[in-house]
Amino acid sequence: MQVDLSVIEGKYLHDILDQPRALENTLASLQENPSLRELTARLRKGNFTTLVLTGMGSSFHALHPLQLKLIEHGITAGNREPKKALRPKAGRSFIMH
Repeated sequence: MQVDLSVIEGKYLHDILDQPRALENTLASLQENPSLRELTARLRKGNFTTLVLTGMGSSFHALHPLQLKLIEHGITAGNREPKKALRPKAGRSFIMH
């Protein structure tokens, strides 16, 4: 039985096959972010009791490994949809979009 790939050939397949190169280019262009360094220092000092991570769609789900890593380091972290994150509980929370 021969498989007909003409259905998936084209721009869609090209985009999928190009993902490794796009990821390599993205990683190569990343630079240290001073704001992120400052946030890290504030987290270590205990300036926040909770870190709220927000995202939509796949970005929301991609936050899960970060949430687990933060919890592993003793930081209370949670994922929220943006509309829910706009109403954080009282206390020292930092909302990261």
